[in-house]
Amino acid sequence: MSKDDGLEWLDLSKPPDQKVLHYSYGPWIFDREGFVLVHKPRTNEEYVVELARCTSGAEILDWIAQFSRKAWAAADSVGWLARALDEILGLQEHYCGDGVNQEHDPRAAYRAMWPGGTHDTPR
Repeated sequence: MSKDDGLEWLDLSKPPDQKVLHYSYGPWIFDREGFVLVHKPRTNEEYVVELARCTSGAEILDWIAQFSRKAWAAADSVGWLARALDEILGLQEHYCGDGVNQEHDPRAAYRAMWPGGTHDTPR
């Protein structure tokens, strides 16, 4: 397990010879197999962002706004969500460059940001 600026690889009991399938951003965990971001706070409130539904800049902004309106959502968790979405999907490159809303296949955006889809070899 390694840490870098609040980001942490999580092994989650996988055998050491298998690739890590989960990556954390503060209280958010990216589940690569399920292609979701899961908010795992210390409370029992859980929130799941279905990345497959992030097909436009407007859709992504809607996920961020919906989460931020939860009474229990901490401001830093909203920031971590934005950071995770940007790192995983490349918001400027694929969804809102130059302030223009764009539509994009989220899995294709992920593959473009992480060649090979491994999330351990950034472009």
